[in-house]
Amino acid sequence: MNSRESATRDGPNGEEQSVELDAAFRRFQALPGTTSYLIHAGQGGSRGCFDHVPDLVLFTASAYKTFVLGQYLRDAESGLLSEDEPLAIDDGVRTLGSPVFLDLTGTTAARSVLEAMIAHSDNTATDIATGKVGADRVRA
Repeated sequence: MNSRESATRDGPNGEEQSVELDAAFRRFQALPGTTSYLIHAGQGGSRGCFDHVPDLVLFTASAYKTFVLGQYLRDAESGLLSEDEPLAIDDGVRTLGSPVFLDLTGTTAARSVLEAMIAHSDNTATDIATGKVGADRVRA
């Protein structure tokens, strides 16, 4: 369903979609730059799917990093991962322009990777942490 239809379309349970939600989507679409979203509301999209140019490939920006951190910390709390685990830093994971690990080759503690990801928005760190927890688990 296109977000512009949400104000007049009945929802999955027969209720009319929120006019406020439709207005929020329009405000998002009006932001400067290129906008895109694909939102599945409810378990498996049971409450609806809202999209605007959903196939457009964009960088996910730093918002994604908080979800990676959250999943990594959940895994650390459950014993699946450790914040002290040494993680490899090399050209196989390096993203050009990432400020923290630009000249480092070797290993560093996962805690340092997570700190670089959050404190410095380092994309190399984000790629490393995502690789540890799995992108599908972050999305879930």
